[in-house]
Amino acid sequence: MKVSVMSIDKVPTDLGIHGIRFYFELEEDDLAESVSTNAGSSKILLKERYCNFYLPLKISLPHPDLCAFAALKIISPYIGSSLKMDRAISKEMAEYIKGHYQNICNIDVDESLKPISHVTKDKAAISFSGGVDSVAAALLMGKEAPLIMTARTFHPEIGKFEQWNNPKAHIKTLQYMPYDFSKILVYTDFPYLSVNATGSFCVYPDSYAFTIPCVLLSEFLGIGNIITGDIMAAFTGNETIYNKRLTSAREEYLFKSIGINLDYPCNGVSEIITTKIVKDYGMLEMSSTCEYGDFMRPCMKCIKCFRKSIYKWALFDEALNEDQLKIFNESPAIIKFSEDESRKGLSLMPSYKFCFQIINYDFRGNLKKIYDRAMRYSEPVVWVDKKFGPAYISRNKILDEAIIKLNKYAPEMIEIESDIFKRLDWKVAYK
Repeated sequence: MKVSVMSIDKVPTDLGIHGIRFYFELEEDDLAESVSTNAGSSKILLKERYCNFYLPLKISLPHPDLCAFAALKIISPYIGSSLKMDRAISKEMAEYIKGHYQNICNIDVDESLKPISHVTKDKAAISFSGGVDSVAAALLMGKEAPLIMTARTFHPEIGKFEQWNNPKAHIKTLQYMPYDFSKILVYTDFPYLSVNATGSFCVYPDSYAFTIPCVLLSEFLGIGNIITGDIMAAFTGNETIYNKRLTSAREEYLFKSIGINLDYPCNGVSEIITTKIVKDYGMLEMSSTCEYGDFMRPCMKCIKCFRKSIYKWALFDEALNEDQLKIFNESPAIIKFSEDESRKGLSLMPSYKFCFQIINYDFRGNLKKIYDRAMRYSEPVVWVDKKFGPAYISRNKILDEAIIKLNKYAPEMIEIESDIFKRLDWKVAYK
């Protein structure tokens, strides 16, 4: 794969004042159809050969190592055996890439180039999405860490599709974060380069691709720590499976190649805790989890809206009324979820069970099916509103104050709760 990176000065005024464009040229053993290395491992297709990042500030082209990292996060599943950047990268970076992407064995190297990992960068930034977990991470970290948001904009060659999935609400959440936070909005069309087998939006082809704007700005802003809102379930995609690290070791390895620590103040807690944090700061209604509604006007039909509503009912006694329950009961998304007995359908049952044990209501129809499935989960859920202490051992010191704040909302699991958490196994819980 040949990759060229250039600055673009003429950008749409509503998207930014400066841009960075990546061009991709496929070679003989590269692929136009591949499999995502992100969650799901589904078939994906590369639709276009270039993408743009529109910045609200003007910067020089980032270090070649940073550009190579960004390029890999955009198109890694399609690369064959070679990566040829228009500006050769450091030898150290090339070795990291070969260790992470083992199919890539030929990389153009500049032996004299100082690796970006040797450049001192000690600030933190939040890779901000506007969702509850991301907002919680930002509030825990405080105003010293700028909020950098990746916002999708349609690709000029691909046109508009999946228009229901727009970032307007999430952008509003960024804007409504406390005034003393620094906020940087980066529009990009790279998420639309890849589609799934049905031609639909496929999210990201590689893990942590949403951090690319943080990476591209890291040299300019002195960012040596990228903070995400990942919670404990993010590392397995499932609350019913135990991951002893509760981190993404494979991704942390690659981020180290560019001198950045990837970290997560919420990785030892569940959505129950992040919901409490954001509520306490008065930001819950302004957080944007729903992908279909507008700012502070969620669709109240999708599974995310249902789950968040159940959390608010249990934690803050904000009960759904009969009309809202009827809409949820008749929603195609809820009907589909109520019938899903797969591992995916069971993934957040501990939190559902925790909430249903608090809510005193006789659910009916499809909501009763969800309730029954949650209550069939046979393991105790006493750990759901606690913090898993081992997740915070030997953490980056930049998280110290965030963890102190977190302790207010999440007492540490006692030994018996920790033991229950460490034996999580959905097959056992639903046998």
